[in-house]
Amino acid sequence: DNSTVYIGKYFGSAVYVDALMHLSYDETRIDDAATLQGLELQPEFGLELETPFADIRWNLAPNIDAMLNNIIVSSTSLTLSWKFSF
Repeated sequence: DNSTVYIGKYFGSAVYVDALMHLSYDETRIDDAATLQGLELQPEFGLELETPFADIRWNLAPNIDAMLNNIIVSSTSLTLSWKFSF
């Protein structure tokens, strides 16, 4: 119940790819076709690029329930971050 698996891999020194799989159990959705006997999978995928001026991160968290209903709307974010050192 409420288990999470996280994996990540660097490709060179500037590219990082990661995936997070969150499993949760919902007893009210045992007979739901979108779950496996109430076990729900919530994946997230990310890509981070290190540039000379800023880090760029793209994150994607697809909604499996929406995809089963042919509604391809995922939670996507794009993040820019930078830091200064003196």
